[in-house]
Amino acid sequence: SKYNHDTSIFEFGLEPGQSLSLPVCGCILMANMPGEGETDEVRPYTPISDNSMLGKFQLLIKRYPAWGEQGFVNYKPPGKMSNYIHELKVGATVRFKHIPFNIKKPYPFTGVRT
Repeated sequence: SKYNHDTSIFEFGLEPGQSLSLPVCGCILMANMPGEGETDEVRPYTPISDNSMLGKFQLLIKRYPAWGEQGFVNYKPPGKMSNYIHELKVGATVRFKHIPFNIKKPYPFTGVRT
């Protein structure tokens, strides 16, 4: 669903009754499904849904369009993954992966001296 002019909330299915079971600071890696001649793109995303949501989870993703004029020093190409996600059709398959070191330690940081 549309959140604002360049950002949307995307909902992805899980097995019925299943939760992502991630801590607050956990993220998952999302990979595209490249077509012929395209390359894999992988980006980390932190779900905005909590573990009480069962059977699905949500990501808030901003779309990054091209910026500036191609060929000039200030040119920034469009975000490959953000545009891929915004162009997905309902029911499309996307690859996700979670790796343990993608969990950041939440505050309070015990054992850390300042």
